[in-house]
Amino acid sequence: MNTGIPINGTRWLLALAISILIAITPILGLLAYRAHLSNDLDCSWVLHSVEVKEQLEHLNSLVKEVETGQRGFLLTGNASFLSPYEKALKEIPGQSQNLAFLISDNPRQVLATTHLRMLIADTLAIAAQSLALAQQGKESDAIQIVKNGQERHLEDEIQARVAEMDEEEDQLLTVRENASAAQAKNQDDLMTCLGSTGAALIVCGALLMRRLQDARQKAEAQTDQAIHKRKRPIRGRKRLKHSAKRRYAPPNCDTGGCLRRRRMASLSSMPTPGRW
Repeated sequence: MNTGIPINGTRWLLALAISILIAITPILGLLAYRAHLSNDLDCSWVLHSVEVKEQLEHLNSLVKEVETGQRGFLLTGNASFLSPYEKALKEIPGQSQNLAFLISDNPRQVLATTHLRMLIADTLAIAAQSLALAQQGKESDAIQIVKNGQERHLEDEIQARVAEMDEEEDQLLTVRENASAAQAKNQDDLMTCLGSTGAALIVCGALLMRRLQDARQKAEAQTDQAIHKRKRPIRGRKRLKHSAKRRYAPPNCDTGGCLRRRRMASLSSMPTPGRW
């Protein structure tokens, strides 16, 4: 809107600053929004690594329950040791499937999980074989299967594979936590810049409005002064005209009064008709 007010250097700089701030604000907002999305993604990956580690630990504990139930029954013949064994035996397939689903994004972990599931399947087969022999009354054959060391070797392989996968997730977790912290800091910095830009925009806008208001008041004052100066010469000409009349009139009389007295004197000096 054209206000008719000339824009000097200060107001021009304020207007330029406001234009730049208005142009920067949506850019900062977009960057802050993208940083927020990236931070959410990094946090989700951190939670994903934590979930994989928990799944590994849970699967490993189920394998240990199978081993504990098997050996407890072989040593004591007490069927109560088979309860945790049977419970773990039912849960292991589902938990293995969950682990395979969680690490499907990582090719190295996919290969490790495939190997781990094969080791667990072999361990469960040996445990089932020994328990079947024990239930048939062949306790010595069942114990011999445990003593030959094959099952123990599988257990060590399972523990080593679980430790490797857990270490892999620890490394990924460290990287993802660092990335999440960096994105959080970036988001905080952008939000700070956005807030500072908004504050600067408000300050510059207030200063510009104040400058425009002062300039408008000054322009109005100059306009009133110019109008007042135009009226003063008219009054001056009237005073000059009046003073000229008084200058050329006879002394000690006003112009209108002298003329009237002269006319009266001329009329009185004329002869009247009765005298003729």
